[in-house]
Amino acid sequence: YYTKKDTKVTVHHYEEGTEVKVSEDVEIPGKVFDEYETEPADDVPSKYELVGEPDNKSGEMTEDEIVVIYYYKVKDTTVLVHHYIEGTTTKLSGDVTINGKVDDEYHTVVAEDIPSKYTLVAEPANKNGVMEVDQVVVTYYYRLKDTSVLVHHYIEGTTMPEVKCESIHLIRHAETEAVVKHEFMSDTSDNCGFTEKGIEITH
Repeated sequence: YYTKKDTKVTVHHYEEGTEVKVSEDVEIPGKVFDEYETEPADDVPSKYELVGEPDNKSGEMTEDEIVVIYYYKVKDTTVLVHHYIEGTTTKLSGDVTINGKVDDEYHTVVAEDIPSKYTLVAEPANKNGVMEVDQVVVTYYYRLKDTSVLVHHYIEGTTMPEVKCESIHLIRHAETEAVVKHEFMSDTSDNCGFTEKGIEITH
């Protein structure tokens, strides 16, 4: 009498274009003419995705060993770079998208078209790094530069500096509107020589 010959199917899981294993080989023992079926590995690192299923993923065993190869490639991913006003999501420059693959290195920089009145708060901790399966978001924050206002006090209608007397009084001063009213008294004891009253300087 006759019996079916022993045979097998060997399944490989390789990185695309290589013979680098992303999962261990699988052997399916059987007999000639037995039906077989294979499937992608379930322990492939998350950075990989299946390229496609092989034509011989299932079929009928033969006397010769059948080799089934599943190929996997590193996933595409991105880095998204924002340039915002500090504490907001208001853009000072357009978003930048860096395309690559998982485990690629990336580098980001400060935008070159930020209005000159803004300054960088600090460089983000993840301004450089390695791309991940999930999109990496890098945010640069900017704030208005510190500045000052120089106020000159002139005699009305001239560029002559004002003489300040002891009897000058601050009438009103608010954050949004600074109004300073000086009263020059006729008392000769303050040696001002001004008799005008109610000079108002509004900023």
